[in-house]
Amino acid sequence: ITTYDMKGNVARMNAVFGATVLPSTTDIASSATNVWTDSTVVDAQVYGGWYYDFIYKRFGRQGLDGQNLRIAFFTHPVRLADIGSASASVIGTYYVNAQFCSSCGPNGRGAVEFGEGAPKGFFGGGVEIKPFSASLDVVAHELTHGVTAASARLNGFPYSEAGALNEAFSDMFGVATAFNYETPGNAPLQASYTEGRDLTVPGGAFVP
Repeated sequence: ITTYDMKGNVARMNAVFGATVLPSTTDIASSATNVWTDSTVVDAQVYGGWYYDFIYKRFGRQGLDGQNLRIAFFTHPVRLADIGSASASVIGTYYVNAQFCSSCGPNGRGAVEFGEGAPKGFFGGGVEIKPFSASLDVVAHELTHGVTAASARLNGFPYSEAGALNEAFSDMFGVATAFNYETPGNAPLQASYTEGRDLTVPGGAFVP
């Protein structure tokens, strides 16, 4: 698993995620002191590892393609402070969204992008949206799209029966991963059937 920190550079994010340029070592999330204070990066790396362990220990599957395909995560695709001047498409792609792309990322072999979220009150109601790597079930949901892409022809996303099945499998495995690691309940960092609940403050639901 490699977690990249795009440091809010949306132009570079577009180029790297679209595989028109390769990410460099400077794009990889790092800490000079090995004291990690960026929860967005840590959540992505840790939850990705948990998902890998879950599908391996429970189903004997080695990674997304069964052959340990490298998992690439992209965090901080935009700056939270720039949301007020961002276009609707950028907000819907890089702020309040998470996505798996099977042909994106390093060498065009697949990657997950985690949106930056939104500040309190941006969408009204006094709700803050956290970065999308903050929820284990969301990370697992997106990675399951990678498993599906490698093992089934459920294309036509999202407006087809195949696309609906694709999303349904991601929902099921996202929730199953959460229940494997977290205690059931309605508090933060507890497993429930409300996917993405950990993304909002106060707690709610934000299904990716």
